[in-house]
Amino acid sequence: MKSTSTFLSRFFPTKTRVYDAVTPSQNTPKWYFESRNGIMLGRTFSYVFARGGTLMVQIADKQASTSVNRVASAVANRNRVRSHFDDLLTSPEEPSKNRLANELASELWKRLPISRAADQSGERDIEHTLRIATSSTSQVQSWYGELRDFIPAIAKAATELRGEVLSEALQDELCADMERQMLEQIRYPLPSRSFVDFKFADLSPAEAWTQAQHRLEQECLKFANHVFALFDTLQQKNVIGQIQETTSTCRFTFFRRVAIAAPPKNRNEKRTRRDPDFQIPGHTVFLEETFQVSDYDIQHRHAQCVHHVRNPVLNRPEATVNPLPEKYSRLIDACPNWLAGSVRVLEGELFREERIEWDLHTDTRTEERVIERVRRCPAVLFGPYILAGWGELAIKAEENKKREVEDATFRQAIAKKARVNQCLSFAIAAAAVGAILFTGTATAFTTSLAILVGLAAMALAGYAAHQTMVSRGQLFAGRVLLHSTLIGATIFTLQALLFSIMHWSLSAFGLAVLAAVAAVVAFSVKKADTELGGSRVG
Repeated sequence: MKSTSTFLSRFFPTKTRVYDAVTPSQNTPKWYFESRNGIMLGRTFSYVFARGGTLMVQIADKQASTSVNRVASAVANRNRVRSHFDDLLTSPEEPSKNRLANELASELWKRLPISRAADQSGERDIEHTLRIATSSTSQVQSWYGELRDFIPAIAKAATELRGEVLSEALQDELCADMERQMLEQIRYPLPSRSFVDFKFADLSPAEAWTQAQHRLEQECLKFANHVFALFDTLQQKNVIGQIQETTSTCRFTFFRRVAIAAPPKNRNEKRTRRDPDFQIPGHTVFLEETFQVSDYDIQHRHAQCVHHVRNPVLNRPEATVNPLPEKYSRLIDACPNWLAGSVRVLEGELFREERIEWDLHTDTRTEERVIERVRRCPAVLFGPYILAGWGELAIKAEENKKREVEDATFRQAIAKKARVNQCLSFAIAAAAVGAILFTGTATAFTTSLAILVGLAAMALAGYAAHQTMVSRGQLFAGRVLLHSTLIGATIFTLQALLFSIMHWSLSAFGLAVLAAVAAVVAFSVKKADTELGGSRVG
């Protein structure tokens, strides 16, 4: 037995398992499969594209591809070590390997119109046979196109960007170049020419139907071999990975194409060109643009990632334990419909991770962004006659004037709100002082309420002072704090003084003295600031 040769086999020996072929039914092509994978093409194929895995494929047929060992052996099947994946692949829906192989073998065949028409009774004339054979052949040929469209999605899932955050356009450009480099040496299989020709149309209906069945079975088998050969090539080119497993653990390898962006080198450039949006006969308008040009040095690397996993399980994409990242969900969504039902996701406990990166090359990517554009050159015209014209300076002056008017309107509105809040703060302050007069019965509650109302008046006075400063185009936190302190100290002085008189409290009188001192200090500092050129607040 000769194992598949891959790049990783030099580092990680790969054991290829061989199984007996399944006896096909009358309408089933002769092939056999066994799958293993990480994010894998589950029942039918099991190469891992983005996060690990390989597919072990067996085909019992004389036309087996030379790039994959597909020779069935009953001895190897009986003597092989039972894998943990055998239990994972066996479910109530798939109770045996033979049943699984039959389902996989007939998956493509059952999608053909000739397979569905074979179960229909009645006579078939040559026109019906030609129509069924032609549509089935067209469907086989369409599979080649779907396979070609799917391979770039594998490469896209293998790209990784690190370093500086690039613009979306530059990211798309960089990823497209990396995908092209990964697949530039990949040769896609081409479908065979249709066998439905003038000789086929000259056959009897029964003979034509039998030949069409046989040829289409061979076409399906040929397409399957092409798929496997293409995946083998992707493995050899280190685009997709492989997997090795024991009874309860596995190790899978996958690859990444990494681009690391260094901090940009920025410079400004001015460019002048004719303005295509402003064309007047006899009058040329030039557009002057200032660009910020950023040069990014991009380091390209190829990374090999190896994950060692305990207790791996295979789940369908819609039934995974952990949510799938969007990047890999797009890969699964890109699977052709004849492949989507076979995708499985390997999940388990990661206990070791290895990563090796090789430097490939370095290039420079340039991104340009317009930071200033001067293209306005209005004019008043009558037909081909320019009655008046003005330039950028006049436009900027008009814009500044409008901006000043808008700012003045905003400041007037803020000043009005500041006056309202200032009056409201004085009213609340008076209520806080007046509440002390009602502390004769419920002393503790009324006193606490009066203090809270005084604090509210103090906060509202500070907010009104802040609005006043904003309306004047000034932002000085110290002046706002002084005004708020002055209002609060005055309120607490009056409250403590009234409380000491009503209850003959010496401690309240002491608090009144301290609050009065704080009010005098705040007033003195505020007055000094005003005399030195500050604006009066409140």
